[in-house]
Order: sequence, then C-alpha cells, then structure tokens
Amino acid sequence: MSLLEKIPRSTSACNIFRPAQFETAHPNLFDRPGRRQTWLRFREINGLSQTGAVFQKGRLLFINAERDVAWLTADELDEQGSELRK
Repeated sequence: MSLLEKIPRSTSACNIFRPAQFETAHPNLFDRPGRRQTWLRFREINGLSQTGAVFQKGRLLFINAERDVAWLTADELDEQGSELRK
C-alpha cells in the first residue's frame, strides 16, 4: 500500500470540484452546453459567490457541490442572490 493510499480522504473535500469536474459529474443539472460557464461568469451577480457555492483561490475557481445545489434549488432569489423572505 502506497503512502497516498494510507492518508484518509477528507469528506469535506469530496464536495469540492473544479468547474469541468462538476459539469462532468452532474450533467443532469444543465439544460445545454455552456450553461455552467454563463452562471460562473455572472457569479458575483447571481449569488453563487455570496452563498459560497463558488469560490476562488488565486486564479483557480472551485465549486462547493452542496452549496451549489442549494443555490440551484432555492425557490426565489433577489438580485443579490439572497433568498426572498415570504
């Protein structure tokens, strides 16, 4: 058994994807090619960044899968991406 195989996997890290990995792992979430890129391009406006669904470290962009799905399934969002109170 190699050293890397002995290191326990982080359950938190299992929810973090690069954009291409996320789109490959969850093709059912997108109705057309390029949809994810559009959402990522406007992440500061549509709430993906504010909710923590998308974050950046240096030049690398990451997606938190759990927060992304929560953002995607939110009933109503205001202009900043926050859920509207009813």
